[in-house]
Amino acid sequence: MAERALVESVASDIIAEIVREFPVLTLELDFDTAREEHEDAYIWISAPGADDEQIDEIWGYVIQMVQGAYQERDVYLVARMRGVEIIDRRGRAEVD
Repeated sequence: MAERALVESVASDIIAEIVREFPVLTLELDFDTAREEHEDAYIWISAPGADDEQIDEIWGYVIQMVQGAYQERDVYLVARMRGVEIIDRRGRAEVD
């Protein structure tokens, strides 16, 4: 795990960049949600009114940003979208 100050700095940069690209989004850095030992923090994304195409575009951008944080700074962020349905092997589920 990375030091909290580094995680906060990297996550703040990512959040600012995502909001610049998608101004309607709300993002929240979360250290309190239970996570795996190697995960540094969660970034929760709210995309009110986004349709499937917009969600795909947002998600692709966010994934690129958090992967870059891991590869370049060794900060493991987990991104999750609130209120978006996902499809898994068991069928449809809603992410909180």
